[in-house]
Amino acid sequence: MTLEDAEINSNASSEQEHPRGQANHANPPVPPPPAELQVPPPHRNPDNPYETKKHWLDYATFGVEILGLAGLAIYACFTLGIYKANQESASAAKKAACIARNAFLEAQRNGAAQSLSSQQALDATINNFHLDQRAWATVVAISGVPEAGKQFIVQVNALNSGKTLAKEFVMHTAVQISPANVPPKFELPPMPINSISVLAPNVPYIAKNIVTGDGSDPHRENPQEGDIDNFKSAKWRVFAFGRIDYADVFHQPHWTLY
Repeated sequence: MTLEDAEINSNASSEQEHPRGQANHANPPVPPPPAELQVPPPHRNPDNPYETKKHWLDYATFGVEILGLAGLAIYACFTLGIYKANQESASAAKKAACIARNAFLEAQRNGAAQSLSSQQALDATINNFHLDQRAWATVVAISGVPEAGKQFIVQVNALNSGKTLAKEFVMHTAVQISPANVPPKFELPPMPINSISVLAPNVPYIAKNIVTGDGSDPHRENPQEGDIDNFKSAKWRVFAFGRIDYADVFHQPHWTLY
């Protein structure tokens, strides 16, 4: 059998297996994958001066960039240090200002306290001077003994024991006679001002108060023998009381009860 006969037999056999007009779609032929295109690396010629220069320029550019980055980092650190220093200076200045303000306020308070203390000390000195130099008027003695058939007079002795005058000196005295079983009432009745005096230091002032007889107010008869016995037996009691009003040379009013 020749090669042509073999091809004919093969075609006939294929036509029997696959009739004409029917395509074999079950297993279509798969084309082979395309081959990957590989680009060869560029060829550098070390003998080419242009390519060599370009190679060194790349390294130089990279080095300059590194140096620039390092300089930028150093500058950033330096700027950060300056910022921190400024913040510390501002904080220190603020703290110093607060300390100065507190010191100023404390000085003001101390100054006010010292001023107040000085004023109080001055007032105390003036007050002590007034107390030392002012007039002091008081009653030093009360005397008087009732006698039968005689006018009963109660004598009150006053004295200015101070170092200066007692001006506008007025003394009111009241005498009360009451039984021993009746408590006394020390009520000073209103009295007219008969005289206003100036009492010098250590000069006695004597005031006589008529209790019975002519001039007594209210009027009382002179005591009799029976009245004298009542006084001696303490069935009757005699009370003398009053008030002194005056002013010192510093124009301060004063009063004394007795």
